[in-house]
Amino acid sequence: MASYEINCIIPDGSDPDRRIDSVGGPEIGIQKEDTVIAWIDQGHTFWTRVNGVQANVYVGGTILGGRFLTTSRDGYQPNNLLKLQRCR
Repeated sequence: MASYEINCIIPDGSDPDRRIDSVGGPEIGIQKEDTVIAWIDQGHTFWTRVNGVQANVYVGGTILGGRFLTTSRDGYQPNNLLKLQRCR
């Protein structure tokens, strides 16, 4: 399976449960969060880099069964994905 960088996000403005609508990267273009979650479920891996530190992207879950993208803990708060630039 392939590994892809995520280097930008599109924040979600309409759904109060989610903070990211889409993510983007040099090899994946801009993809909906649900699409990237499905790719991770299929075995692909994703990563991001914030302040020179690489963090792996994982699928997190809520107690109500919702799924979302998150990163490995590396000391940067909030989640590294939220620190990325906005996709154009």
